Parts: sequence; C-alpha cells; structure tokens
Amino acid sequence: MKKIILHIGLLGSFYVPARAQGFKINLLGVKQNSMGHTGAGYVFDASTIYFNPGGLGFTKGSSLSLGGSALMPRTEFVETGHGIAYDSQNQIFTPFGGYVSFKIDPRFTAGIGVYTPYGSGLTWPENFSGRFILHSIQLQTIYIQPTLGYQITDKIGIGAGVIYSLGNVTLSKDIPVSNEQGNYARATLTGNGTGWGYSAGILVKPDSRFSAGLTYHSALKLDFNNGNANFSGVPSSFQTELANTTFSSTIPLPADLTLGFGLRIDSAWLVTFDADLVFWNTYDTLTFDYKNQTSLLTNTREVKNYRSVPGIRAGVQYSPSKKVDIRGGAFFESTPVQNGYLAPDFPDNNRFGLTAGLGIHASPKFEVDLSFLWLDVLQRTGTDRADSFSGTYKSYIYAPGGGITYSF
Repeated sequence: MKKIILHIGLLGSFYVPARAQGFKINLLGVKQNSMGHTGAGYVFDASTIYFNPGGLGFTKGSSLSLGGSALMPRTEFVETGHGIAYDSQNQIFTPFGGYVSFKIDPRFTAGIGVYTPYGSGLTWPENFSGRFILHSIQLQTIYIQPTLGYQITDKIGIGAGVIYSLGNVTLSKDIPVSNEQGNYARATLTGNGTGWGYSAGILVKPDSRFSAGLTYHSALKLDFNNGNANFSGVPSSFQTELANTTFSSTIPLPADLTLGFGLRIDSAWLVTFDADLVFWNTYDTLTFDYKNQTSLLTNTREVKNYRSVPGIRAGVQYSPSKKVDIRGGAFFESTPVQNGYLAPDFPDNNRFGLTAGLGIHASPKFEVDLSFLWLDVLQRTGTDRADSFSGTYKSYIYAPGGGITYSF
C-alpha cells in the first residue's frame, strides 16, 4: 500500500513538458528560425515584437508576419540493467508566431504578437517500463503581447509590452493496481491556466551596418485552478480512495535575457549573433493541491531544483539578388535539469542544433519564408531520485516551417 501512496502522491511531479531548452520553444519567427534563432540584435519584420521590442520603432511602415513549424520530436529510452529500448510515439506539434505592427508616426510604432514560447509533449508506448511515472503529457502556452516601440533618436529605440498567457495541459500515468480485467488503472489530469508578465528591450544602431540589442522577458506564473483529476479502470476496492476530483497548481515559467548583434557586411551578407540566459532557477519546486484528499491521494510538493543556463546562437544570410535570401545558423543550449532529476517526463540534456532557410521576395511588399531545424539532444544516462528509475535517453527533433511577411 505504501508504494501506491507514493506513486499517487507524486502525480504532480511530472507536470513538466519535454523538449527544447528546458521546455522553452524558440520557433517563434521563420526568418530567425532559419538563422539559429537569432534576432535580438537585428530587426527583420514585425516579429521583433517578441525578439526585441526595442527594434519596433525601426520597422519600416506597417507589416504583418505569420509563421509556424511542424515540430517532430523522437526519444529513445533504455532502462539500466534490462537493455530493452522504448521509442516514444511519433507526434507533430505546431508552435507558431503571428505579429502585426502599425507605424503611428516616424518614431512611434504599436503592435501585437501572439506566439507559443513554451510547450511540447511526449507519449511513451503502453508497455513502457516507466508507465507508473508517465504515459503521456501535452502542454501548450499561448502568449498575447500588445507592444509599444519608440525610436528615441535615429540610433536608439526602446520598447515594452504586457504579456497575457493562456496554458492548457493533459497528462496521464498508470497506477500500480490492477482491475478485474487485469489492466492497470490510469490517472489523467487536464487543466487550463492563465498568467501575466511583460517584455522590454532596447536596440542601438550606430550606423547602417551594425546593430545591437538587449531584450528581457519576465518570469510568469501560470495558475491552474479547477483542473480535473480523473481515474479510470480503478478496481472496486479502490474507487472510494481514487475518486475523480479537482486540483490547483502553479507552473513558474522562467525569465530570459538576450544580448544580440547584427552586422551587415555588404548588400549581400548579413551575420547575426545572440547569447541568452534563461533563469530556470525559479523552477525549484512544484506543488499540487487536490480538492478531495484521501489516504492515497494527498497534496504534493516536488523539488525540481532547476538551474539557470546559457545558450549561444549564430546566423548568416546571403542574398544573391533582391529576390532571394539564403539563410543558415547553428546554436548550442545547456540543460537546466541537474543530475538526480532525469526522468521519463523530461529526458533533457545539452543540445546542438543546425538551421537553414530560404526567403523569396515575391513583390516589394510580400515575402514567403521557409525554414528547417535539426536538433540533437545529447545522450544522457541518469536516475530520477524521486522514483529510483534509471536509464539512458537519446532525443532528436526535426522542424520544417514556413511563413509570410506583408508590408502595408
């Protein structure tokens, strides 16, 4: 009975999505995606609302930028001492970014962005040896960011925006009790949350060739109230203790600070570079409160002990003509997951990525962009101290994308 209490009590501990740096998604602008996810120090279009609000005043006229990607992750796990490999199910996720800016006067610009900075998901096969820790998780966040940008001088711009976030989550795990049919019971949590934050930035452009920017996205807490905790396939002897109920929780999403540069070597070549720091240390503890507690279902407090980590990114664009832009990039990101916290819900490690893309200027006002990401999450062997579950994880991610830019 003690083992059952432990696993049910830790139901909230896997309330964490997998992929990207931590569970941060950087696929928020097609041009930037193609150039190693750089953009804090160079203004491409209205997507600077996310990448650096300080560049909004430098945009030329009003514009609309829309884009999305098909994110396809794959993870393999081999449990220590058994040698059996388990592959996560093939899934496709669709992070996106949509931005529109309006030039109020030569120095003042307003805009709004809608984008998905955090989320992803992971589903293991039904026979997965860690199914009592996690079977499946899906999380999506959508940020809505109205933003104002002002060009203080011809060389300096500042900007800031308010962020309203919407989040939804669905996750499930098996419970180590069998029903009359011989199947394990399953717990499934679903919920919707909201939160508030802000973004601010500054861009300096001393001449037509060089620009530098600094941008900050604040930490944000997603509050989940009245989520649903449902238990299916529960044997009759446990149905009183494992009855459906509601829960509340808060997910702290980290702040990040990015310093970026852009260098226009000549009319054909552009080079960009970003360095960022994501303050994952705020994600130290996760709590879960259930409305109707029992001897098997109790509130939890799970230590995550994440650490703040850096990332470096570089990109290049070559324009052989006024009609075509050819882009490429590379980046390296560190993982916030420390030793002792590696689990099937979040099989994370340091990663290296390569990007490429193409921009086609169909007219002076309309552009079509394509991008592609390949990401290698380095192999990692570790143990989840909460469940003493040990093994080796290896992940890859592919993400083709596309979008349009329209000036008006």
